[in-house]
Amino acid sequence: MTASASATDEKEGRPSTQAPLLEATGIAMGYDNRLVLSEVSLTMGAGDCIILKGDNGTGKTTLLRGLAGLAPLITGTVKIGGVNLNDDRVHASRRLLYIGHRDGLAAELTVGEALNLWASSRGFAISQDNMDEGLNRLGMGGISGRLIRTLSAGQKRRAAMARLGIMISLGQTDETPLWLLDEPATAMDNTATGHFTRLVEDHLTAGGAVLMTSHHDLPVAGARSMMITDLDQGCINRGKGDQDSDHD
Repeated sequence: MTASASATDEKEGRPSTQAPLLEATGIAMGYDNRLVLSEVSLTMGAGDCIILKGDNGTGKTTLLRGLAGLAPLITGTVKIGGVNLNDDRVHASRRLLYIGHRDGLAAELTVGEALNLWASSRGFAISQDNMDEGLNRLGMGGISGRLIRTLSAGQKRRAAMARLGIMISLGQTDETPLWLLDEPATAMDNTATGHFTRLVEDHLTAGGAVLMTSHHDLPVAGARSMMITDLDQGCINRGKGDQDSDHD
């Protein structure tokens, strides 16, 4: 299955000297000797939220991983804050936060230990207040001492997304404005999804940008949906104002 995309969105009034938070041009990617994405281009600036939708196997996860520098591109360029991803990966790692469809939480750690380990991997420490705020934003207050293995699937997903709340608590939007999220609301109930949606909106209001995949409707204010489909069915279609596997 091969997909193609072309979407360049510019905010009115954005200074011409300000580099986009994300600029991808002519991206082609594949796996298992198969081309799955071709000629994908998109630009995102402060306050932009795009939700990628499409059938399993069309390349949504593959695209996110490529934009995060975690999977190789066949062709194309990715710039994060105006800097080519291949020229300065340290810069890119500071400017973006990628959370995949796996939660990345070690089963035998407590929630607090897992979040502290994640923060350490990014080079900063978090206070208990930062952790509590991050968890509270996902409706998870008071569970930092719980073992990951005792949590339900929905609780694990919220614990993973608490990283986003911690970033907001730390005032990290300027430092890490771009969030790349793969199926962030998987296994969340309606209440938890509401918490997550408000967290994303707070990040956008602060000047961040979010690109995420979802098979579900996420009512993020101002979000646009982009549909990745088989080339034979019409490539990628962007719905203006829509709120609409490993190789997803």
